[in-house]
Amino acid sequence: MATMVEILALPSVTYGQRRDLPDCSGVYFAVIDQESLAYVGSTGSLRDRWRCHDKRRELLAMGELQVHYVVCPDDFPSNFIEQDVIEAFSPPLNRAPARWGVRPDPGMWLPAALSRRPRPPAAE
Repeated sequence: MATMVEILALPSVTYGQRRDLPDCSGVYFAVIDQESLAYVGSTGSLRDRWRCHDKRRELLAMGELQVHYVVCPDDFPSNFIEQDVIEAFSPPLNRAPARWGVRPDPGMWLPAALSRRPRPPAAE
């Protein structure tokens, strides 16, 4: 399972830089003050999700927000990463872990994610 050190090693942007997130599928980790994981989510577009995130006010009130992320292929079941991290860390803004189907081999996603370079932002 991922550790906080591994999550902090993932690509990241500050909340003010959220427009620089790639426009692709992925899992994101809302980290406060570079030390605590406050929220985890998965999305079809990292950039679109953070344009106006429904948890932004709560997250910003907690401290300095950075969004760390893992880019996932569109056909990858990223909800399993989300579920694993929620179960391991119990982030305060994730109310209850969701349950989804059959999960891929546990632990297979982080080494691959760390070795994969994020896609550059799409030209607008």
